[in-house]
Amino acid sequence: MKLLKVLLLVSLVSMVTASMQFTSPDQLSSCPCDPVTYRLKVNTNQAESFALQVQPQSQYLSYYVQPIAQSANTAEFEVVFTSSCSTPQGDYSFNVKAQGSQGSVFEEQGSLRVKQCTSVGVSAPAVQNVCPGEETKYLITVSNKGLFNENGVLTVDLNPSLFTLSGNTFSLAPTNSKQFTMLVNVPKGFPATEIPFKVTADSDYSYQEAYSILKIGGEQCTNLKIELPPVIEAQPDFLTTRDVKFTNLGLQDSFDVSLACPQFTSLNLNKISLTTGQSTTGLLSIRPSKSDVGKDFDCVVNAKSVKYGNTFSAKTKIVVRDFYIAELNAKVNGNQVAACEADPVSIEFEINNKGRQTTYDVSVSGLPAFSDASSITVGENSKKSFKVSTIAQNGAVTVTVRSQYQTLSKTIAVAAKDCFDSSLTTNKNVIEVCPLAKDSVTVTLRNSGEKTDSYSFGTIGSKASVSLSKTSTQLSPGASDSVIVIVAPTEQQYGSTETITFTAKGLKESRTSQITLKVPSKETCFNLGLTVEQVPDTHRISVQPMSTQIACAQCSTASLGLTLLNKGDFDESITLESDTPWALLKPEELTLRKGESKEVFLYLAPTAQIAPGDYQINLMIGNQKTNVKLSLKAKILPYGSNASRIDVVVSEVEENFTEGNTTQSQLSKLSGLFVANASWFALVLILIAGVGVAYYFLKKSKETGEVPIQEVQPDVKEEVKQAVEEVKEKPIKKKKKTKK
Repeated sequence: MKLLKVLLLVSLVSMVTASMQFTSPDQLSSCPCDPVTYRLKVNTNQAESFALQVQPQSQYLSYYVQPIAQSANTAEFEVVFTSSCSTPQGDYSFNVKAQGSQGSVFEEQGSLRVKQCTSVGVSAPAVQNVCPGEETKYLITVSNKGLFNENGVLTVDLNPSLFTLSGNTFSLAPTNSKQFTMLVNVPKGFPATEIPFKVTADSDYSYQEAYSILKIGGEQCTNLKIELPPVIEAQPDFLTTRDVKFTNLGLQDSFDVSLACPQFTSLNLNKISLTTGQSTTGLLSIRPSKSDVGKDFDCVVNAKSVKYGNTFSAKTKIVVRDFYIAELNAKVNGNQVAACEADPVSIEFEINNKGRQTTYDVSVSGLPAFSDASSITVGENSKKSFKVSTIAQNGAVTVTVRSQYQTLSKTIAVAAKDCFDSSLTTNKNVIEVCPLAKDSVTVTLRNSGEKTDSYSFGTIGSKASVSLSKTSTQLSPGASDSVIVIVAPTEQQYGSTETITFTAKGLKESRTSQITLKVPSKETCFNLGLTVEQVPDTHRISVQPMSTQIACAQCSTASLGLTLLNKGDFDESITLESDTPWALLKPEELTLRKGESKEVFLYLAPTAQIAPGDYQINLMIGNQKTNVKLSLKAKILPYGSNASRIDVVVSEVEENFTEGNTTQSQLSKLSGLFVANASWFALVLILIAGVGVAYYFLKKSKETGEVPIQEVQPDVKEEVKQAVEEVKEKPIKKKKKTKK
């Protein structure tokens, strides 16, 4: 049992100690070309011979193996590595494998760090451009990148007839460098080619090579870039210009410039001299004719190198078309406009562009006129209008529009016509009347012109008293108006005959009519009993209120309708006034034509400061010829009272008709009923906007055609119905009462 334990222990020890390992460091450093030695030892537990295999990972490393010791259980080896002299600095690994005769195999890995201890570097341009006939400088640099001094020779394997070298030896301390100049001179006429060559730096410890190419001739010597548009569009009979740019991409040179283009083209330069990289610009001018329209022309710009004879070209295509076609039209008939003299005249012109978008400058000549556009842009195949304004007078307006490619003109004749004309007619030309009596003639004026005119009337040439029913009027074309001429001779005119001239003067013309006045003798007037025509009352209006009494609560509103009727022979301009501040008549002015009637309203709006009670409201309606004074009773109720019922009353209305010294009166009895309430807010609307206040009963009658009789006492229903029928319907919106 003890023997078994000993054997097992020996076996375990043997398994542990069998190995291969470096006895020197597994990573060493060296300079290029220098050898370096690694040591390895193999341990085994049995008698066995070993062979060593080395596998470097780089072609820069060479090696050999040398056994240095051998015993029954161990073997020692040396592996010597040497890096080539051109080995770059860096780490290079390798593998070592020990193969035993009894089948044992051991492997290890090491590495070699190569340092640049001594090295010569050489650098030169990879490509050197050379132009025949030009001297070119070629720079070569040799540097010492090692740790020791380097002494050597520089050589160039190029045809010695093509270059000279400024020295060929060097002696450099570490980190120092030396630059050599190689001057290359290729004779003129040397064909364009590329010559590769080698530059070598050879020292005591290093050898370095650099490769380069000598590029003779080519674009680097002479190269001219010519730039112009590939296509040029030209308008016939107009000058089109384009820039031509020349850029020298080669050596300094001169160039002869020529054109291979149509005869209608030219270039403003024929010779240029440019340094390397310099540019210049020429101007290509193109002016085709109408016969060239629709054609395309090739145009080539050539530039020949004076120094090298190379020719450089650029090509373009000239396209001749009518790209800009337009018409100028005036929207008038027959190139003429006619208007009333001194009236403004507006003539619309239109540019019809059938070509490309163009901008036109607009000018006007002839009669004083102006355009609403000084410049106008019209899109491609589009139309655009503008207006020219003038004052109507005989003459002409010429409009001219100019673009870069086209000038268009249009002349329009302007004719001024007399648009004012009129005629006078009378119902009789002779009147015979005695003193202290009157007679009249009706004169009718008709506007036979084309414009509305204002006329003033008058008479001349009479000793009699002559008055007119109106002194002015305004008539639209074709309208008529009549004037009554009232003649009253004096006692000094017995037995006389005279002519009264009636005149109607307009803005630009006047008309006259002759009236013969015959005054009989005194004996004839008193003894023969001549009938004298008396001029009747001719001015008369009447006013009929719906009621002469109205009720309204404080801070509320009410309204009363009144009907005005013109019973006279003339149109009347009427004013309406009230003597009570919180009682307003609307409208305040109106015109009543002969026989016409209109409805007006009296609005009450008592404030809280108006004490409850009975008030009298006096109304004045009329003018200097006729007027009506009317008194109404107003009952003001306390705030919040129901004013929906008032008693029907009958009162007298006095009408005064005034004509000269004659005054007439009549009394008429009117009856009716009118009640309304509205909100306090409606009062504000009345005072600000003058708008009709909401009126409940009239609105109700507007919608249903009758007054809601159930809101009135039964004993006045029929009277209310009758009053509503006599009043014109007027839409009035009812307002809700709003408390203060």
